[in-house]
Amino acid sequence: MTRRFPSNEFDVLIVVEGNNLLARESIEKVRDLVTDLQLIKGTRGIISLFSAREPVLNNVIIRGKLLSEDGH
Repeated sequence: MTRRFPSNEFDVLIVVEGNNLLARESIEKVRDLVTDLQLIKGTRGIISLFSAREPVLNNVIIRGKLLSEDGH
């Protein structure tokens, strides 16, 4: 993980795995998690699927990094 997602000592990496991560219900739950994490005191920034400016499966920064090639 640290080779794939280099970070400094204060970064926290949360990995969410599942079979239907791109289903509406799953996306809503992940969005709620991201919102809750943003409200934690001391949080400076969050990078998630919702940071993308173009479709997630077509985004070269996200596909294969923040989201596996098969969407799991």
